[in-house]
Amino acid sequence: MKWCCLGFEAGYESAGKRGTAYLIGRDSLGVSEFQIQYRTVDKGLEDHIQSDVPASIIVDSRIVFCPSCGVNLAKFYEKYVDELFRDGFELGLTKRY
Repeated sequence: MKWCCLGFEAGYESAGKRGTAYLIGRDSLGVSEFQIQYRTVDKGLEDHIQSDVPASIIVDSRIVFCPSCGVNLAKFYEKYVDELFRDGFELGLTKRY
């Protein structure tokens, strides 16, 4: 499989780690979906956060174009969406039914 750019590949590999990552999956209709996710803590450490005020520790947003190179993600990864989906990263909007 060929990546659209090094930035997207690095973000994909960063899933579950603190910082910015990219997630890939399908929505409930089977349409490919791409997300950018920001995490304040590594996956599995979320329960260790204590705060007296509400705080977002994971923020997900759908994306259509690669933030690094601008390619249309659905078109570029059309054949590889299922291969790039990873169990355990079904957070936010990306859910496999």
